[in-house]
Amino acid sequence: MDKPATIVPWSDITKGTCPSLTPTECGEKASGLLVLPLEWTLPFFIVTAELFRRYSAETNRDSQEPTGGTREMHLDQILSAAEKISLSKALTEITSSQDGQVLVRSSAYDEDLESRGKYESRPCESSLPTLLEAVAGIFADCVEHSPRSMCLIVQQCLDNPSASGHLSNERRVAERRDSWLFEYPTHPFGGTQIGKKIRAKSSTSTDARATLNCRSPKQMETALRTVANWAYKQGKRWHFEWVRDNKRLWIVQADEAPESKGQGAHSVFDCSAARPITNDMSCLVDEKDIPCGQWPKIDNPKTFRKACDFPVRLWVLQDPCVLEGLCKNEFDENLIADLGVLLESPIVIRSDVHRDSADSHLNLPRSDTLRTIDEAKAWLVEQAPFVRNLGNEYCFFLIVRRYVIRQISPRSVPDWRNLERHMISLELK
Repeated sequence: MDKPATIVPWSDITKGTCPSLTPTECGEKASGLLVLPLEWTLPFFIVTAELFRRYSAETNRDSQEPTGGTREMHLDQILSAAEKISLSKALTEITSSQDGQVLVRSSAYDEDLESRGKYESRPCESSLPTLLEAVAGIFADCVEHSPRSMCLIVQQCLDNPSASGHLSNERRVAERRDSWLFEYPTHPFGGTQIGKKIRAKSSTSTDARATLNCRSPKQMETALRTVANWAYKQGKRWHFEWVRDNKRLWIVQADEAPESKGQGAHSVFDCSAARPITNDMSCLVDEKDIPCGQWPKIDNPKTFRKACDFPVRLWVLQDPCVLEGLCKNEFDENLIADLGVLLESPIVIRSDVHRDSADSHLNLPRSDTLRTIDEAKAWLVEQAPFVRNLGNEYCFFLIVRRYVIRQISPRSVPDWRNLERHMISLELK
């Protein structure tokens, strides 16, 4: 059996003679770049998962030696002489000068949009010793995270990039696949982010061999529209990262985004597996038992409930002793028990201050969707001191997300359209 390829050079990639690589062998980042028209990305070569397998095997063997500990791994002891020559040649192919720099980028099999930035990438000079040093550093960091496999992209660096940004039609920014949002900073690699919407057209022809010329900021939108038109024809959602020099724009990352759709406003989730919530909470108080006028945000559902059948249940944490304990990273056992009951389904936690507070108009902390007790505890411990420092009475209220509101659509509540928007905001935000 042939030995698995360790290095896939740029020349093989451009000629189409490289072996067929799965994401397991080349990683998610490399898979994304290989899908692009090659004229759109900076030259790169791939170090496959084979090298990391050898590195991990040697590291595990050394850790079991009688001397104990793991000795520093030197990749020049793992690579064969032929592989070192291949690495040197691959470096020469992607760099324009001997003193140029390259970027050694992690490309894990499980590095999707949700885990971007989990693994290291390192710049280095385009010489074999500095490359091996950067690779060893990334591998050493990866061992701690225990990825299924780790591959690398070694890519040419721009000397003086003038801007960088994003282009995406993910569902979080675009309902339709032909709608795209691109962002870029007001100053190179910094400043305020500017966002702009563009519309892709399937009828527009795209020359995949054409470069993305971008000699001025005005041409930036034209170049990105070319990418959007091409990507739209692929029938998928994408998140691109790009950089620009004084001549053209380069795509440096292409992540396929999931086409996940939420439930419609008239849908109902099956919550039969979750226990019904009873009123005998030990620490949390049912919002219905709190008089109107104490907490501004909790007054809203009271008003909604008078107008129509409002199915939201809110539970309020307002006990001063329990709240003070949170500021000291101390958890009341009754609070943990109550959280366990509520977390039969996901929850959202919001904070509020007394109506008479001067800070009641502030955008107070609000959690993302929380699904475990540990997530809820971590959020409460982090936010309690901040809210307390406002110097006023405060509370946290918990929204149980076991429902999708049906009664608030314009068809079912024709006289309450403004109310509808506020109700959706309360539940989803």
